[in-house]
Amino acid sequence: MFDIKKLNKSSFRGVPFYTKDDELSGGQRLTDHSFINGGTLTESNGLKNNTFKISGYIGGDNYLDQKQALKQALEDTTSGILVDKFHGKVEVYVDSWSIKESISKIGMAAVEITFKKATNKLKKTKEILYAVDVRPAAIENFKQSYNPAIGAELRKKIESEITQMWGKVEDGIKFLEDTRDFSQNIKSKVGATIATVKGAIISVDSLANEIVNIWSSFDEVTDLKLHNSSSLSNYTSSIRDIAVSTSLKTSNNYAEAKALEASKAYTYCTVVGMVHSAIKSLEYVEFSTGDDFGSVKDDILTTMDILEKEIVNSGDINKIVSKQELLNKYQESRKEFIFFYTAKFSKLQNLSTDNIIATTDIFQYTMNKYGDIGRADEVLDNNSIVDPIFVSGNIEVLSR
Repeated sequence: MFDIKKLNKSSFRGVPFYTKDDELSGGQRLTDHSFINGGTLTESNGLKNNTFKISGYIGGDNYLDQKQALKQALEDTTSGILVDKFHGKVEVYVDSWSIKESISKIGMAAVEITFKKATNKLKKTKEILYAVDVRPAAIENFKQSYNPAIGAELRKKIESEITQMWGKVEDGIKFLEDTRDFSQNIKSKVGATIATVKGAIISVDSLANEIVNIWSSFDEVTDLKLHNSSSLSNYTSSIRDIAVSTSLKTSNNYAEAKALEASKAYTYCTVVGMVHSAIKSLEYVEFSTGDDFGSVKDDILTTMDILEKEIVNSGDINKIVSKQELLNKYQESRKEFIFFYTAKFSKLQNLSTDNIIATTDIFQYTMNKYGDIGRADEVLDNNSIVDPIFVSGNIEVLSR
């Protein structure tokens, strides 16, 4: 008896079977024209039918009933629905089939089926997009977390921290010097924000509105596709620098710690929008090497880690709805970003083969290899692993 746990379940006309191998082929119908004086011309005459060649099994206690039901389904001359483990729901016709049985394997049969897709329409390739927006949750958390009721001396401390942060932001937008209108626009908004902070830190809504206003300028840079690989690398590096330097700031003085807590809340909220604009820019920025892209990816993932850890370490988040919602958004954003960059930049990633001799789970594997359980999604996506609990054999992974 074969182990059905090692196979993938599919069905045709509602009759189940287990898929072992699945091959999809297609192409165009091409006509070559040759000319008397030399030269050729190739002309497309549409698409060939997509063909699914499936090798699988049926078996079990009701094996004979399954075999008869599948045979009847395959002999039907009308089109039917194939629910394929690898390609989803497809309307197909049966081109050919065979059911092979052996006296040495009583209770099971090998199945070979060739399906042809009922209709083939040329489809425009779907753009790979990043669809998570953490910013609304970040603004709401900032409004709930930031405490404006603080003395004049501590306000100066907050003012100093925020001013330094905006200085680093300005360093990160030096690439806009060639497009002075945008450069000046962002710098003007930064100046207005600093003036608001220096005036009086009394209105949380006012501070939040200023942050959103500056985010809109970064969105405009992205919408007009002003980034290139070099400028985006500089931009994400400045974001990472802001996040790392902010996370390292501490104080043993209670009052100063409160001021630092307020400035951190402001800074991290600002960083969320900058990360968002950086990821959206990746939708159009082209990289020539994996190293160029790798630095941007590492900057963003490092910043995401810091943002998430700061939420987790900021008290009992279960008692603060806005923090829990923001944490959920951070985790969703990270997962979506890993899927996004794996799909869009897979050709630039330098993957190497790692042989897992003893079966393990994906979490233990990533902890042993990287010291980071958070990279589990990356390994799963790069290898199309369905079951993360039982991982073995050769897998393709990025270097440490």
